[in-house]
Amino acid sequence: MPPFFDMGEYRFMKRLRRRGLALVLSTVVWLVGVGSARAADSTRPHIDHIPVREGISDTALRVSAGVADNESVRRVTLFVRAAGTISYYAIPMKFDATEYAAMIPARLLTVGTLEYYIEAIDTSGNIATSPAVAASGNPYRVAVSKDDTIPSVSLRGPVGSVGDEGFLVVLVFADAGDNVDPNSVRLIFNGRDVTSRARISARAARFLAQAYEVKSLSSLQVRVSDRAGNETVRMFRIYQRPLVSGDLSLEVGSNNGEPVLNGVVNFGASWGAFSAYGEVRSSESVGGEESDQPKDRFTLVYESRPFELSVGDVFTTLSPLSANGYSHRGYNAQLKLGVFDSRLAGGISAQPIEAEAYARKFLGTRQAIEFGAAELGVNAVSLVDDDVPGIQMNPQQNYVLSVDGATEARGIRVRVEAGASLTFPNARGNVWESLDELAESGKPYDRIAEYLGNVPVGLRPYMPLPHPNYWIIDPPYLDAGFEMNARTTLPHSTLSARYFRIGPDFRTIAGAATSDREGYSARWASQRLMDGALRLTASYESFEDSVQSLLSALAGRPAPSGRERSRFTTIAGGVNLRTEGQVYIEVTGKREETNGDRSLHQILADQNKSRTDSVGVRVGNLRYLLGSFNGRINLRLGQSDFADLVNRLNDKATTTVRVSTILRRGPWSYELGAGSKREVDAIGASVSSPSVNLGTAWSGTHITVAGVRLDRVQAEVRTVLGQTKGLNQDTQTQTYSLVLRLFPTTVSRWTAQLRAKRIVDKLENIDDKDVMVLLRYVYLF
Repeated sequence: MPPFFDMGEYRFMKRLRRRGLALVLSTVVWLVGVGSARAADSTRPHIDHIPVREGISDTALRVSAGVADNESVRRVTLFVRAAGTISYYAIPMKFDATEYAAMIPARLLTVGTLEYYIEAIDTSGNIATSPAVAASGNPYRVAVSKDDTIPSVSLRGPVGSVGDEGFLVVLVFADAGDNVDPNSVRLIFNGRDVTSRARISARAARFLAQAYEVKSLSSLQVRVSDRAGNETVRMFRIYQRPLVSGDLSLEVGSNNGEPVLNGVVNFGASWGAFSAYGEVRSSESVGGEESDQPKDRFTLVYESRPFELSVGDVFTTLSPLSANGYSHRGYNAQLKLGVFDSRLAGGISAQPIEAEAYARKFLGTRQAIEFGAAELGVNAVSLVDDDVPGIQMNPQQNYVLSVDGATEARGIRVRVEAGASLTFPNARGNVWESLDELAESGKPYDRIAEYLGNVPVGLRPYMPLPHPNYWIIDPPYLDAGFEMNARTTLPHSTLSARYFRIGPDFRTIAGAATSDREGYSARWASQRLMDGALRLTASYESFEDSVQSLLSALAGRPAPSGRERSRFTTIAGGVNLRTEGQVYIEVTGKREETNGDRSLHQILADQNKSRTDSVGVRVGNLRYLLGSFNGRINLRLGQSDFADLVNRLNDKATTTVRVSTILRRGPWSYELGAGSKREVDAIGASVSSPSVNLGTAWSGTHITVAGVRLDRVQAEVRTVLGQTKGLNQDTQTQTYSLVLRLFPTTVSRWTAQLRAKRIVDKLENIDDKDVMVLLRYVYLF
């Protein structure tokens, strides 16, 4: 031990070290004790819950509770079961800022009693329930009653009336239990189920009504149920507002110094199935100044499912032999009930009767029945001219009666029609009055009068036959016609064929048949190949004239000899190719022959033997860039050769070339075109007709002129220069036009036009000038 170390101090330090170690050990023991006390937390969470006592079947039920703990809550669970069952469904309850909540699914709520309890666990594993004691054995009980609340449906759109375009329909569903079943919704719009194309949820449905489905009064039936089976059916009405459109045009100008005043009113109106349109002009009438034919045009149309009616200037089509697109002023009605189709049309013909002051009366009917894939129809047409004393041209009467039938089997559709025509070229007097006079006189009937006397009195006003005395002067024409059409679908193409035989005395003024012909035709057309870019066509037609009448054949009369008949043949074909850039190339070829298969000694002197070959090529929409301009080129070439095989001096070749281009840049466009037509005869003499056209146009929108803001402005200048020279011809034609269009609004337009035309015939020293100044105003309404 060192001499300087004090023994008492040594012992003090030793005791201090022993006490410090004891203090540290006691502190550690205290801290461990405190930690052990905290890990042994036995405080349970506190659940604050107001029990739910009532529920509605098939309707989700919300259960909520307030949960608190001295530390923190780990999870809260809702246990649910139907009364009388053992197992519970565990549904996690989520905290939503103030309380824990969960939704009991609608499928668990059935009529009866539902049992549930709530369990909460804190982070120390302490468990609390509500009810607090024996929760699983003594749960809360909910009385679930049957849902008898009917869902409600409201139409949120469209609001008010609609136009003639499609519109969006929006429906909103509501239910006390908010349990509408989306699979139960059915939407019927104007008798058509549109559920499959609607977007439907438990709270709303929407679909787009197409324009073709809209009527003046559209009906929408909605059928919807909730999951409890409560169903409601609502009917909504959607009105279509009347749509009126048209324009008023007034023209004031001068033509060679003579004043010109024209007025045109076009109108159109539609409201659901009803539509009307027409035109009224101040210009000349259809049939001449002295004719009783219609002068102005108008049409009123009503269309519905079983019935259609057109009044005014209408077109009637019954069948090809009776009436085919016949224009007349009157009515055209069609009634279709099931398998029956009935049509009736009548009025005054729109075809002019030149130099006469009487009208041609038209009456036609068709009665048809459909059964399966077959159809049978009967057609009757009457065309009668007024019998006006003092006229220079004799009135006519034309009657056509035909029967047609059609059927389809295995992709082939065949249609056959046979008809008879009776025409009186000199329809004066009235045979019915003559028969009455003959009956009163007591004279015996001849055979014709006896047959006519059997015609019912009710039909006589519709068949005013002329007096037989005029039959001697101009005998009537009586003949028959027949045609058959067939159509079938081939792989990627269609084939159609026609055979016809129309007698020489068959007169069908309203029909489409040409008399004195017999022959057939066929046409083949491909569908769009190569993704719609390629289309091919081919056709063949052959017929003869001077055919034997069908009635003459039935009577056993001899047929005309082959030498007395001319034969006509036409072969044609075409190729059309259109690229994705809309560039198209079309090539067509055609050969027409008259008596081409006969030798010269087989034909009569008044018949010819000729052949015409023609080829045409069209190329369009060739686009290119020229600096900052966008351009398009169109090209047309044609070659036709006529060969007279009896007299070759009549041979002629015709060549046609036409090229045009359009350049566009901003509001400006420029057009340049050139063409030529050249005819060369057998001796080499030619006639050339070159032409050049130039034009420029400018268009602008929202332009202010003299302080007035215009919606649009258009201006264009065009010039066409042409000449015809050769074979004693030397004529020049010059045409200049200047057009200015001002659109103050989107529905009004002012047009000022100046046109000058000059024709100079150098051989006859004629200089003809024509100047037209026009000012037109158009207002759309």
